[in-house]
Amino acid sequence: MKSCGGKTKAGKPCRAAAGPGGLCFFHANPDRAKSLGQIGGLKNKKFTGVNLEVPDSITGGDLCRLEVQVVRGLLSGEIPAREATAVAQMLNLLHRHLPTADLERRIALLEEVSASVSMPIDVNERDVPENDVLDSPESRVRTSDPDSKRASNIGNDNEDKDEEL
Repeated sequence: MKSCGGKTKAGKPCRAAAGPGGLCFFHANPDRAKSLGQIGGLKNKKFTGVNLEVPDSITGGDLCRLEVQVVRGLLSGEIPAREATAVAQMLNLLHRHLPTADLERRIALLEEVSASVSMPIDVNERDVPENDVLDSPESRVRTSDPDSKRASNIGNDNEDKDEEL
């Protein structure tokens, strides 16, 4: 195989294979090299953006509408595939965070409403200390059973057996 007879920009001999005229494709057609390089560069140009109607407060329905806009833009050629992928990833991120944001909003609303509602205070209700333990089943039996003496000995059966030994 014969090498190209042209020279590189550095002045060295071209190492590409020679065509029918003794030169490689690019040395035989120097204007085509420039246009082919521009075509390759156009693929890497920056994306200028697309007009999507994004509401301030996004809901699940809004996400679906945005996804449809992106798909339509991709299919019509308005949005390149690389940018459509990036937008889809952002929509997925929003989708994952929507439930948390919704719960935070609802809790804040409940706290706001509960702060504005005044609860009536029962003057007959006795004060219960914070460290008071809930009534145990045994204490419930004692108060409701007329034979409270018998019920109060339920927990003391083991103590009686220890004394007998």
